[in-house]
Amino acid sequence: MNNSQVAHIWAQQKKQAGKGSNFFFEGDTIYSHGYHYKAAKFHGGVVLINSDQYSNSTARHLSIIRSAVSHLTSFEVPDVDPMNKPEHRANYNYIRIQIDILKRAFVRARSNKEYYRRELIAEIRKANEYTKIFKLGYRQIPETINDEKIKKQTAAQIARERKAARKKAAARRAEQAEHLKEWQRNERRYINLPYSAKQYLRIKQGSPDTIETSNGAEFPLEHATRAYPLIKRIIKSGKDWQSNGHTIKIGHFQIDSIVNQVITAGCHKINFKEILRLAIELGIETGREVFAANKKEVLAAIQEAVNTGEPTTIKHTRSSFSFTYNPDTDDKETKKLINKIKRSPAKMWR
Repeated sequence: MNNSQVAHIWAQQKKQAGKGSNFFFEGDTIYSHGYHYKAAKFHGGVVLINSDQYSNSTARHLSIIRSAVSHLTSFEVPDVDPMNKPEHRANYNYIRIQIDILKRAFVRARSNKEYYRRELIAEIRKANEYTKIFKLGYRQIPETINDEKIKKQTAAQIARERKAARKKAAARRAEQAEHLKEWQRNERRYINLPYSAKQYLRIKQGSPDTIETSNGAEFPLEHATRAYPLIKRIIKSGKDWQSNGHTIKIGHFQIDSIVNQVITAGCHKINFKEILRLAIELGIETGREVFAANKKEVLAAIQEAVNTGEPTTIKHTRSSFSFTYNPDTDDKETKKLINKIKRSPAKMWR
């Protein structure tokens, strides 16, 4: 039999089983492609339809089901076979999310506002009906649509979600920073960084003569040590560098360009600050000292160190002030120090 016939026979609940093309039912449940996907299920006189469309063919099966049960009370939810109140509440919360989505569409709508108003009211009725049928005890949501009130509620909801997203992103960045430190200390074998992120370096565990990148590439420490002075000279010159027949080879790789203090070699983009960090760690780079006689010179020296990314110790000739800038120095702390010096009286630095 064809799939529409299968769905309509199942909707009558008069026959125990029926089968079409990748579409069949047994008792109160109808399946798409196999037992792994319950497309819909009867709960007394109520039908729960799966909200996860899964594939194009399953989406067509769900459309056939909706048509076959259009005369019955039905809900589209993620769980068509909830076994207890918490699972029913999860379905109810899904309907509430759809209400929030429709509220946003309603607020943004211009020419088709009435369409979204009708859809919003229908979804609110669904939520009220679901909590009533399955005795969840939730308060009924008013069906009256107050444009201004919904606008304010939606704006507040969006603000809360943005705040939560920022908090989540900050936590993710903090976690990634901690994972990076662990990787650099050889406490982690691998590190997963965003695709667009710049790469990092470490001495490979068990192989002190090999440098490893966060992308998994390796090259000899000896080659890197030889190339370092040339890379540093290019960076200090302030000019961009392209290979154009000139070759800086490191292991199996060669540097394609050095632009804005970013060294590019194939898919790798490594900030010069990261190279400096490892050079300091290995004792290849010891940094320089700058002596400043007044407030203006102190600020200029700190700013130059930040701009070049070069490890620098700034000392004030007339006081005990001393600040060492390394490429891994926290930028926020450096900015705080600069602001603190700016606010301090000039006579302190004379």
